[in-house]
Amino acid sequence: MKIREHINKHKEKKENKKNQKIIKKKEKEEQKKMLVEDKKVFKETKDNISIVALSEYGYFKTKAGYMDLFQIESIDIKSMNEVEYNTLILSFTKLLKSYTDDMKIISMNYPSDTSRQQQYLNKIISNCNNENHMRFLEHRLRQLKTIEEKRTNREFFLMIFGRDDKEMINNRDIALTSSRELQVYEIDIDKKIKIIRKLNNMNSKVE
Repeated sequence: MKIREHINKHKEKKENKKNQKIIKKKEKEEQKKMLVEDKKVFKETKDNISIVALSEYGYFKTKAGYMDLFQIESIDIKSMNEVEYNTLILSFTKLLKSYTDDMKIISMNYPSDTSRQQQYLNKIISNCNNENHMRFLEHRLRQLKTIEEKRTNREFFLMIFGRDDKEMINNRDIALTSSRELQVYEIDIDKKIKIIRKLNNMNSKVE
């Protein structure tokens, strides 16, 4: 039993190292893309926006310090009962008490993401041998593509700030751990950049 546990721990440790390498590789690729995009930006634009660079931890360095964005899970408050409603209010109150620095809540119409559903359907289609079933699957796949192209969801984001790395890391931890009922969670760098681009170009469409 001990030998098996040791083997499992070794496998888990090896898998964690592999995942960390993949994450670091992706982060380096994102940083390279950012450098390429940075060269395309006019000097006048750089002078007028507050963001300077992307830190190695995935948040933004600004002229005044640091800034990061999180997603707030959308909740249908109309379908809640009184207990759920009050629990949500208490959770938000706890976040406001725990997080004493500046924060900003942003609402935005963001394109619907059906990539996971499309990936799942493509996998089924590749293994499908029934012609009638195939037509149904292809029709559903076209619907998902149309939804992604034309429909938007009302999404909410939490913007937090910090004067230095230490304060930023502390504020990130508080924002993520003090709001479990609100379901505040991290988002990928690509989405953060799209949100920032939209905030600085209000008439543009999020692609």
